[in-house]
Amino acid sequence: MAHDGKRFAKIREAAFAEVDIASLVFFRIVFGLVNAGLVARVLWQHLLGPWWVSAPFLFKYAGFAWVKPWPGLWLQLHWIALGVFALFIAIGFLYRISAILFFLSHTYFFLLDQGRYVNHLYLIGLFGLLFVFVPAHRAFSIDSWLNRKLRAQTVPALGLWLFRIQMAAVYFFAGVAKLTPDWLRGEPMRVWLLQRGHLGILDRFFHAPWAAYAGSYGSLLLDLFLAPLL
Repeated sequence: MAHDGKRFAKIREAAFAEVDIASLVFFRIVFGLVNAGLVARVLWQHLLGPWWVSAPFLFKYAGFAWVKPWPGLWLQLHWIALGVFALFIAIGFLYRISAILFFLSHTYFFLLDQGRYVNHLYLIGLFGLLFVFVPAHRAFSIDSWLNRKLRAQTVPALGLWLFRIQMAAVYFFAGVAKLTPDWLRGEPMRVWLLQRGHLGILDRFFHAPWAAYAGSYGSLLLDLFLAPLL
């Protein structure tokens, strides 16, 4: 029991040891800007209507059939608000509130249609939830500029490791999912490469018999071993 207590104390000490906040701040800014860009792209391409408003049928997640698209312009306004929340996360303005509202808003749009499921959209929701709890706004943010007591150049290591573990899990299980007969014989990579055309000299490489296997096994090994190598 004493040995277990010492081990727990060491784990707790390591989890709450202060580490440089720079990487978290950088990730916060990139995360916010990328999501604001995604919101702008959807608005620019007028995709809200085909995706949710005029879609003949929406496939609902079990237990979430009650999640419906907002009527009229409200859906577009909510989508614009999602971009604003993402931008506020990037600049660190009203960070906690913005992170909560971003997570809830993104989850709402995610739950509208199971047919539009994409794994990276699910990952965005998970990262949004982590930002609610991790103080990534202690530096290089409007909040820290307005409130000097908030300023810090360090953050508990646990906050950094939460994001590391989440990203590592994504890559590792993506690799596990590729361990199927189809993927190991070069499908669907072969189909994807054959669909890439009009790239000049690169076409001869994309259409080579070995290209599908190189792409398939390269991405498989990357997913499985990226996190341990880093």
